[in-house]
Amino acid sequence: MTAAPPPEPADPFVGGSGAYYHAYLLWDTAAHACSEFEQHKQTAQALSAVLFSCASVEAFFNELTAQAGQRQDEDAGKALSGALEEVEEARGSARLKFLITILLLTGEPADKGTQPYQDLAVLFRVRDEIVHSKPHRHKFTPDGIEAEPKKLLGTLHGMHLIEDPTQPPARSLFSAISTVALCKWAVETARAVMRYVVERIPDGTLSKLVRTAALGEAP
Repeated sequence: MTAAPPPEPADPFVGGSGAYYHAYLLWDTAAHACSEFEQHKQTAQALSAVLFSCASVEAFFNELTAQAGQRQDEDAGKALSGALEEVEEARGSARLKFLITILLLTGEPADKGTQPYQDLAVLFRVRDEIVHSKPHRHKFTPDGIEAEPKKLLGTLHGMHLIEDPTQPPARSLFSAISTVALCKWAVETARAVMRYVVERIPDGTLSKLVRTAALGEAP
């Protein structure tokens, strides 16, 4: 009688699960685009730096929602997962997610008049103008150039991120925001927002997971 062959060893991965997180990759892509813009000064690189900076922040909050859902044994996980899921289902903005996250983590509302919220709000205004682009007109007046969107351009100039939009030569919005200063600011703002949130998550598995996935740092 022939002996039965030994059973095949069980595949250790069968039945397992995992997830890929992309916030850090998106942020690193933004940083690379900014570095390329410093060398080559191509508008596409500057716009990429802004858009990927915003994408990294949006991915960060989406990933935080999922990570919190996996850590229901921690107070921070319980507090964040349900609330952020509701905001996502309602298509809430990254700014709203930031405010709710800080409130839940600290028990106090975030100060909208301080950093990093102020820079976050301006960054997404720039992003919205790019993504929802429409014709921007300019008019020559005795006092200089009136360019659209006037309020946003004025804000960015006041932050020393772009040249004076009221002075020649007339520039398109995309050309006006293609500066090294704005490029670096966009990348730094995204990083600052993520770090601000991470540093307010109590020590534990969730904190380590988020820090590694979002900031690329060892826990």
